[in-house]
Amino acid sequence: MTRTKNESAWLKARHPVLLENAGLCQKAAAVLPCGSSFRFASSAMNILVADDDRMSREMLRRIIESDEDHTVTLAEDGEEAWKHLCDSTKRFDVGIFDINMPRIDGFRLLERMRATASLRDMPAILCTAAADRSTVGKASALSVTHYIVKPYTKAVILDKLKTVQEEIARHGMEDRDAVLKRLGMDGETYAVLVNALVEEIQNWLQTTRYTADLSRFSKLAQRAAGLSGACATFGLNSLVARLQEVEFTLVSDSAASQGQQSPLLFAQIAPIFELLDQELKRVRRQVDLA
Repeated sequence: MTRTKNESAWLKARHPVLLENAGLCQKAAAVLPCGSSFRFASSAMNILVADDDRMSREMLRRIIESDEDHTVTLAEDGEEAWKHLCDSTKRFDVGIFDINMPRIDGFRLLERMRATASLRDMPAILCTAAADRSTVGKASALSVTHYIVKPYTKAVILDKLKTVQEEIARHGMEDRDAVLKRLGMDGETYAVLVNALVEEIQNWLQTTRYTADLSRFSKLAQRAAGLSGACATFGLNSLVARLQEVEFTLVSDSAASQGQQSPLLFAQIAPIFELLDQELKRVRRQVDLA
């Protein structure tokens, strides 16, 4: 699908600050929606390991560094881990935390993270001696779905990290510095464009959510494909996944309904719209905090 001729004009009208640099306008217009979907993902992760047992920490580091190009930071307890997490010069993709640690244990560390906007969505893997119902319940309440039951094996550790890696690629955001380098763009311009894109998706969502004529679903699905392509360009993989889900549902429901209105179809789509809306808010929060 070719790009529309009005994209650069749209960008200039919407963001006058970019008028100061005509070349920047052209570069920015080049990454606006074009209807194609593609993804970018980095295989290496920055991993924070917190365990009060020195041998366990060292063992985890050796296992993790034996695969891929992961970077590992070690902490001897939850308090030291929290200091690393609060260091603005550091950014972690996932944490591996022992539950039973002095000063700040794994659960208290996670409670602090979930109460902090910049750390709320960071994936975590808990190390536990037994994945009993009580432990699983507490972890689930803190948005933890991955566990390593001691004694663990190298295969288990690497398999868990691979699973988290795939989830990040599917539902997360590409590393910001990698996106800026790939697009040849500074952070301020990136934030302006991503916020504008999020606003466009929110407007599209508002229109789609209250569309009573199902015959329009096909065109709305085409627009979703274009927005999905723009999200992929900016490394917003979580939005790519949500928009592709919406697009598939709109196309399927449009074909199934044959243009007839159906409250049942709207009831089926509503939860998907809600998930997309939540993801839009999360992405905007992450961009504003960066």
